[in-house]
Amino acid sequence: IPGSKSRVVFGGTNNQVIGGAQPTTFNAFRMEKGGATQSITLNKSIVVNDTLAINQGRIFMNQNSITVNNPTIAGIFKFQAGTNGVLISEDSLSKVNWNIGTTVGAHLVPFANTAVSHYIPFTINNVSGDLGTVTIAQYAVAATNLPLPPGVTHINLVGGGNNSANTADRYWILSRSSAAANTSTISFSFIDAERPSTMTGTPNPLTQGKVQPWTTSVSPANAGWRPAPGAQTYVASVAGFGFTVPGVPTFSAARVNTITLPSYTWTFGNSNPWAAANSNSPLPISLLSFEANAVNDKAKINWVTASEKDNDYFTVERTLDFRSSISLPKVLSQGNSNDNQYYETWDNSPEKGINYYRLMQTDFGGTAQVASDYVAVKFGSASTFEILFVKNETEMQVIFDYDSNEPVDYIISDMLGKTILSGAKKAAVPGINMLNFDATAWPHGMYLVTLQNSQKRVTHKFVY
Repeated sequence: IPGSKSRVVFGGTNNQVIGGAQPTTFNAFRMEKGGATQSITLNKSIVVNDTLAINQGRIFMNQNSITVNNPTIAGIFKFQAGTNGVLISEDSLSKVNWNIGTTVGAHLVPFANTAVSHYIPFTINNVSGDLGTVTIAQYAVAATNLPLPPGVTHINLVGGGNNSANTADRYWILSRSSAAANTSTISFSFIDAERPSTMTGTPNPLTQGKVQPWTTSVSPANAGWRPAPGAQTYVASVAGFGFTVPGVPTFSAARVNTITLPSYTWTFGNSNPWAAANSNSPLPISLLSFEANAVNDKAKINWVTASEKDNDYFTVERTLDFRSSISLPKVLSQGNSNDNQYYETWDNSPEKGINYYRLMQTDFGGTAQVASDYVAVKFGSASTFEILFVKNETEMQVIFDYDSNEPVDYIISDMLGKTILSGAKKAAVPGINMLNFDATAWPHGMYLVTLQNSQKRVTHKFVY
């Protein structure tokens, strides 16, 4: 009832279904089923403006969402211990949206696994700042860690090789709506059957579990699993706890694993799939940023790594045409680390025109790999609006010079004039800009890319 302060109680001994043509909004939602195994199934999403109280029973979310607008830690209220009074997500679409905002405290989402045999809560403790609306879904997968979360392309180590043997068989899809500064402590739980045999607890810190987000913060071509910064706490295979009274833990015999990430500042963006893997997964480097800028007649090149393991040195490559390149003097690694490490080098003799730089990484075994996409730096004449190059490697990249702050529209068409891809109002700045596209489904052939703003239109033919 819109504007109502009423409470709707779902009781009785029969299983129930919430459906309808539109999502249902409740003021207060209370579940008082006759037994722990009785349930409500969502056939439509629901919104709860006050408190979602689960006294007895379980809610199967069934690829629907539950939105809670009460920002306090009592916004979702679990009365019973263990698997009584739980939410079953278990897919990427069954999401809890909790409008936490700036409210501090430990906000607990009482999830259970598909079989409802284990209580595996997710907790986000807002320490300071604005979270906006926190969205969380979690689900188990096969031992191969398939299917992958939306947007994720592999479960590999950065250096290559499938890492599913060292990865828990569960994913978390976590995001927040605010981009403001925030610090939160986050706890992820999974059952013992989902824990890889190589993941153990103390006293060996190398085999303890650590959570890692999937991020494209450097570039889509360098997407991957990044170790979250800071010291994490891994509690392996212990009896779970429920909450008969909020804040008062009650013992449960089902065994779970919990990894807590303290004081996280959303280093890798505000929306990520997460996984849990061994601390010793051999990630040679995890790159946070790679930048190149003109300083007078030289190029200053900086990069930051979030972690390094068995990395020997870096090399910056420079090219003018993507066919041949030269290497700047190598930069030695600062050593193994799970903290940010900062690097700088210079190109003292760049060529006139557009110089493209990328970072290479070489491990102690002599294996080199590409660590970043190209970045461009222009020397010489002032910027004008022109397409400089279309690069086809792991993705299609349109590189253009620009003389305005006005957003650009783009059209990619075949030689018969059929539009293959288009978009509007893409942000651009004076100087070198790059647009990235996934062209893997396109047939090979000749194409035309067109960029335009309110003043000018430019085109460029290219072969894919």
